[in-house]
Amino acid sequence: MLPRRVAVFLFLALPLAAAQGDRARGWEIYQQARAAAAHGKTLADYSFERVTQLEREGRTLRITSRTQAIPGKAQRIEVESQAGVVTMVVNGDQGWRSGMGAKQNLPPDAVALQRKEDARTAALYGPAVEEGSVRFREETSVNGRPADVIELDDVGDTPLRLYVDRETHDVLERVFVGDAPGGKMAQIEEFLSDYRDVNGFRWPFAKRVVRNGEEANSSTLSNVQLNQGLTVQQLTQ
Repeated sequence: MLPRRVAVFLFLALPLAAAQGDRARGWEIYQQARAAAAHGKTLADYSFERVTQLEREGRTLRITSRTQAIPGKAQRIEVESQAGVVTMVVNGDQGWRSGMGAKQNLPPDAVALQRKEDARTAALYGPAVEEGSVRFREETSVNGRPADVIELDDVGDTPLRLYVDRETHDVLERVFVGDAPGGKMAQIEEFLSDYRDVNGFRWPFAKRVVRNGEEANSSTLSNVQLNQGLTVQQLTQ
């Protein structure tokens, strides 16, 4: 039997027309996951502070950032470093970066990358996808927790697999094919944990990222705020 990571990668590479998963079961699990995540509410905006740790050349780097977003519309990300604060803003299909005395437009691929991440973050908190675009894939386990795997055909222009806890209906893992350093494509696994209730939503406060089977980084959130009334003008000024 193929290892789970290899099997997932092969499945994601299949043409969507060839994938004949169980749509009825997939839709039921998707609805359970949405209900657990948002309790019938719709996410209008979100913000949080994040501390990310990653290994580089034998050193552990710690990056502090703040994200503010209106799903599908605008995002503002401020990253702190020893040299100062760098701010990245995405507004629709345009974006720019400023800090340390310079401002420049973001290339289209950088804008697309941020829009895709925003789409994955809000996947269960916004309007439901079309019923025929969700498939059940398999039963498995994540860190010892029984889970059902569903696949959403198009989240940020990419299929997205969600590993849904069979008991709590929290998403334990997200799997997708995305960009990797050097301009190559990679299989990305995001393990989500430490779910907490925030303003009527269930939100994961911890994430561990594995890229092509290798540990990439881990992060924790604080000061998570949801539906606080952010405007596009606030994020893009």
